Amino acid sequence: MAGFAKTWFHGLLVSLDELGAAILYNRTDTTISSLCRLAQLELLGRVEASRWQAWSLTNLAPLLDRIQANHCEKARLADLARAESTIAILTVAAPSDPPRS
Repeated sequence: MAGFAKTWFHGLLVSLDELGAAILYNRTDTTISSLCRLAQLELLGRVEASRWQAWSLTNLAPLLDRIQANHCEKARLADLARAESTIAILTVAAPSDPPRS
């Protein structure tokens, strides 16, 4: 499935992953998979995870990486790419924007 990352179904899965992160971890800007990568890197302090949140992410990460090799890191990189794409789209000056200094 070379083009899976561009499919509608993949987009749906990513959206569900983001919804889960919003509901379970109060993070609307990332996926559970990326949060699992932060757990692997021992960087959960960046997102102020509670004890149960840290526990769940730490224990979910190996399962995700077993399902797809290096899944959590791939998800982190994909989240970064989506964020960069969104920034590029939204930083185009609109006619109603005040002048930038």
